[in-house]
Amino acid sequence: MYADVHLHLYGAASPEKLVSEAREGSVNLFISAGEDVETSRKCVELTRLEGVFAAVGVHPSHARIEPAIEKLIGEGVVAIGEIGLDEKYEKFGVPLERQREAFEFYLRLAEEYGLPVVVHTGRSYREALDILLKYDVPVLLHWYSGSVSSAVEAVEHGFYFSFGPAILKYKSYEALLSVISLKN
Repeated sequence: MYADVHLHLYGAASPEKLVSEAREGSVNLFISAGEDVETSRKCVELTRLEGVFAAVGVHPSHARIEPAIEKLIGEGVVAIGEIGLDEKYEKFGVPLERQREAFEFYLRLAEEYGLPVVVHTGRSYREALDILLKYDVPVLLHWYSGSVSSAVEAVEHGFYFSFGPAILKYKSYEALLSVISLKN
């Protein structure tokens, strides 16, 4: 059995068909991550499908504090995410300070509800790690692209990792994967 711990199932033309086809490939558990209130709500609605769970949050490209996210926490919601920091969004008008405030808001929410977080760090890994270490929450670093030394530090703190398709394309991931076991 396999799990897809980070997908945006709400974006599929037919979520039901995608889940069914994935099951044929032995993927039986899915965590669909929201990027804002609307997509988080859609993720919660998709928990009606067997084996589908939701992560609710606001992606750093939007970086807003949305109290409505808390109202979505309930049955089927297994994480807060996708949240995080990424300095590349500054050039698109999303200042890092606003991202920090939103990130910490959602981390407090995760801590309050005892939920893990799904984190997008992009080009702000060091700062994100420093912030994450202030909270007592399980962490999944989604599409991790930081340094090997930072990955080792994250492993030492019990963080988990997921990687996107880039892992198949870039040789730079080979060194990273050599320090992360499959259990992380």
